[in-house]
Amino acid sequence: MSAEMGKTPKFSQKEMQRVLSSPEGKELLAMLSKSGGFQAAIAAFKKGDMNTVQSALQPVLQTKEAGELLHKINGK
Repeated sequence: MSAEMGKTPKFSQKEMQRVLSSPEGKELLAMLSKSGGFQAAIAAFKKGDMNTVQSALQPVLQTKEAGELLHKINGK
């Protein structure tokens, strides 16, 4: 997922469903759900505040485990 900071990434609904239904996507969502910032990120996303979304998710997404999952997702 390469998007400039503060910009909404452009995904088709089909692409998003493919990613989120993959084993890696489900595992990544579980990791994010366990973090305290996931609900804040969802609320910010609904408002279009991508900077807050990125700030809320960044601690989890920078972990080694999340990086490996993202690499697998991007490779599909």
